[in-house]
Amino acid sequence: MLTIRQAAAATGLAKAQVTRLRDSLLKCAAHVKVSVRRVLVQLTNFFPFAKEFCMISHRLAEPDFSIFD
Repeated sequence: MLTIRQAAAATGLAKAQVTRLRDSLLKCAAHVKVSVRRVLVQLTNFFPFAKEFCMISHRLAEPDFSIFD
């Protein structure tokens, strides 16, 4: 969760507590489709933190993202 909190810097959830991040980002309804090469996550039409979710997931997917910087 510390990694997610650090990836949330410069978003609307930058100063959120860990429990708020968990409730807002990880506990959401989504359809997950897994194929050989990728995992596709389709969020619901109404997801208030969609922009922040996308920004944080892209930051976590970057190969040079490290919590030790």
